Amino acid sequence: MSQRYNPHSLDREWGFVLAKKRPALIRSQDLQSARIDLAKEIVDSYVSLQSDHTLPAISGAVKADGIDPDPKVLIAQVGTDIIGLALLADVPLHRPIRITHNSLVGHWRWLRQVWACFSHDTNNIALSPARTPPGNITGKIISDTRHHIETGRFHTAIATLHQQFQTFSPPEKTSKISPVRLSFLQDLTLFCPFIGTELLYRHGYARGGSGHHPKDSEE
Repeated sequence: MSQRYNPHSLDREWGFVLAKKRPALIRSQDLQSARIDLAKEIVDSYVSLQSDHTLPAISGAVKADGIDPDPKVLIAQVGTDIIGLALLADVPLHRPIRITHNSLVGHWRWLRQVWACFSHDTNNIALSPARTPPGNITGKIISDTRHHIETGRFHTAIATLHQQFQTFSPPEKTSKISPVRLSFLQDLTLFCPFIGTELLYRHGYARGGSGHHPKDSEE
């Protein structure tokens, strides 16, 4: 089975499922408004969110350096997940951010590594009814990730996901994903809904759409 990451196929396969849940990048007319709308969607996606959280009314300015500033054009070029990371990583939400070709490539390379780590054959487990995640799957780093999101520190949350991923050994080629890896994918899905949902699907923790099959999301 191929381990090549194809963001465009993921957008095509899961767009019909997630467009209503995460419309910020689709409806936004510019990257600055997309940045704050995306942040609000991520916070609101925590149904059980209890802590008080405040987000700025507008985000810091977004400068597109050498790339097209139109969100729709960037989605067509590099995919939704990569744009989401580029808008929220590296600096706090209220500070200006500069998005370059190199930064987009950096996020793409990291997601390609995540894909290679998790996209292995799960013995057709994805074709079975979606399973319910175990009740207590949080560890220190995972709790930190969620805390950073709740307090609006999205750049720190993404950095924590990077740190957690670095602790993983080569792919676990078993029919059952470990709790810590499962929780990583659930947190990743907040920022990267397409790759996250596909990988959860492959491990039996997300339902696919009609006619969806893991091979459809590969090159």
